[in-house]
Amino acid sequence: MKVCPDCHKVVSALDAVVLKGKTYHKSCRICYKCGQVIEDNLLLPKQVYQGHSYHYSCLNSAQVCCICGKKTLHYVRDYWGNTACAEHGHICLYCGSFVREGQTFLFSCVREGQKLSEPRWICDKCQVSIVRTPEEIEQCRKEVMTIFKANGITGIPEDIPIRLSDMKDLPGFQGKVIWGLNKGRVSSSRARYSFEILMHQNFPRVVFKGVLAHELLHSWIALYSIRLPNNEEEGLCNLGEFLVLKQEKSKEADYLINWTLEQNRDPVYGDGYRLMKKRLEKLGWKGLMDALLWENKTPEHIDL
Repeated sequence: MKVCPDCHKVVSALDAVVLKGKTYHKSCRICYKCGQVIEDNLLLPKQVYQGHSYHYSCLNSAQVCCICGKKTLHYVRDYWGNTACAEHGHICLYCGSFVREGQTFLFSCVREGQKLSEPRWICDKCQVSIVRTPEEIEQCRKEVMTIFKANGITGIPEDIPIRLSDMKDLPGFQGKVIWGLNKGRVSSSRARYSFEILMHQNFPRVVFKGVLAHELLHSWIALYSIRLPNNEEEGLCNLGEFLVLKQEKSKEADYLINWTLEQNRDPVYGDGYRLMKKRLEKLGWKGLMDALLWENKTPEHIDL
């Protein structure tokens, strides 16, 4: 019968670890943080924390939770480098910060052909800026269109209906989370057109403007019959989102640029964005738009 030198209790064969010829409980000699064997001959009191054993280095790596103020060895970090314990490590979908005060909401998406409504967190700061009213929608449209025109992006109709939706009634999109959707029809002569932009509800103002810029460029592409591979079309629309977000000059906008654009590894939305960004750097906005019109043999302007 083996007795653990640390706790002086009997050790079963299933719960044994042998170290330097002595048999210990795994719970006494396996670090609760890293899972490796603690090789010291004597387990000192300060290596035991909340009933678990740790290496000195692992125990000293404890961080203070920015939410509850308590030390924790099992922590997560948000986009901005803040630390929180696993219990409080809820990250805002829209700004990448820990949610100190806020709430969950259902975010509709589609995975493996099934419609799902998954819980997401939104912080109090983002929550107070959610776009809800027709007046707020129109103000966002006005700001986006002003930025577009200042950069040579013209010819986008200014009367496209914009509707908030929970996206639950939309068809499957092969696992993509649907932030916005542009539904439209254009006659062969482009004399008549009909567009509608659906925006996911619960968008804070900065997110709303970025997604709206993306969807408005989809309208421009459809109206002028611009034919692009899917990755180039989504990449161009993401460039419009980037253009609007960088005007915000806020940490929330910086997070969205990095998370949804620069660090996006999706072959369509991420690689397409980087591909079109290289073209934009050579031509500028007006040069890029004119080149797309010329390549598709479309008149440069249509009075709308």
